Amino acid sequence: GVLCVKAVPSEPNWFVLSFKNSAVGVCDIAARTMRFMSSPGHSETIFDVAFHPKDQDLIGTASYDGYVKLWRISTHESVREMYAGKDQLLYGLAFGPGATKVCCVSGSGMLFIFKVDTGETLVKQQVHTGQGFRCEWNQRGPCNIATGGNDGYACVINEKDGSVVSRLTHPSAVFGVAWHPMQEGILATGCQDSMVRIFSLGGPVNPTAPEVILQGHDARVFNVAFHPILPSIICSGSDDRTIRIWNWTPTFRGQRQLKRLVGHTSYVCGLL
Repeated sequence: GVLCVKAVPSEPNWFVLSFKNSAVGVCDIAARTMRFMSSPGHSETIFDVAFHPKDQDLIGTASYDGYVKLWRISTHESVREMYAGKDQLLYGLAFGPGATKVCCVSGSGMLFIFKVDTGETLVKQQVHTGQGFRCEWNQRGPCNIATGGNDGYACVINEKDGSVVSRLTHPSAVFGVAWHPMQEGILATGCQDSMVRIFSLGGPVNPTAPEVILQGHDARVFNVAFHPILPSIICSGSDDRTIRIWNWTPTFRGQRQLKRLVGHTSYVCGLL
């Protein structure tokens, strides 16, 4: 089974996939073929994958076995291993600006930051009580990291020392987090309560309260993703087996849900 899917920035028809058997591959949907397929390189399931933003021949994987690994597509080989430790089940993965660092979150609520070129552990910090599900590195403005956890918080974290800058309270577990790719300080979250929330962390009002709440799903929202070109558009995937397309901008006065996409027969976890 496929657990995660991510786009290849330089190849619009290519997608990177992670599988339950701990393998990772690159699929060319135009040619209907696999451009790359690793052997199962982790000893457990891969939960997240990310392309190296400076070297499109490298992909990173985070696994249930506690390892972050970097893979070279052209040779099908693992070129770097970073170990979070025994019983650290890794769920989320993200590269920092410039790709000199990579972060991940674990099932024990720990955040790890590694140095990419050496594998050195730079930060090991408890940020959630219980599982941490997702991490995303802000690529605009302050280089903070957002995480979502089972404790009902989305945390904004200082990359330098792992200290928590803000805790954004939710009524239940936070599974999806996404920074806006064009607007500084805009953070979206997907929650167990079926809501999508938009926070403006640089705004004049209380930054810990959501500026916009998007309601429409009938079950847990597992992931959220902003449109890379249209700044007012965001999508969400849910356990209700739908994808919703929204206009999230605070000044918008029309129907916020623009599209409801159906067809999946099980939970929608991965979004691009």
